[in-house]
Amino acid sequence: MARVLQGLSPTVQLLTVPSGFTVTIGSVLAFSIGRYGYPGLLGVWLFATAIGLGFCVLGFVSGLSRSRRARASLPDGAAVYNLVPVIVVPAVYLATSWIAYAAWAFCLAGFLAVVLYVCAYSAFAQATVARRDSTDCSVAAGRPPS
Repeated sequence: MARVLQGLSPTVQLLTVPSGFTVTIGSVLAFSIGRYGYPGLLGVWLFATAIGLGFCVLGFVSGLSRSRRARASLPDGAAVYNLVPVIVVPAVYLATSWIAYAAWAFCLAGFLAVVLYVCAYSAFAQATVARRDSTDCSVAAGRPPS
């Protein structure tokens, strides 16, 4: 049991972000199919294309497409409590509820799911780091954290 607990922390760190992303995409797909039915090849293609386009937009906006400054790190502290899908999924549902044509609804749902999840998790993770840093006395005193 001790070995399982020892491996639990790094596993949770590794799965926090992709798990939340998968839950978001799966939930958005589930409610879209529930609302509109199977959208056919066009709707599926538009959903997938919009997801890819969402990533491209985020890459462009973040500047990563023009530089190599990505310094990803594993989430820790409060950032592992990834409840972002709980907010993003209903937001996407509400944003797409006015669209009558299934293929376009799937398209917008895919795009919003990616963009809102990545932006919301990024903001959440940065907020947890800022809060943790502000409570660290060594940082407040101008010394680097240990």
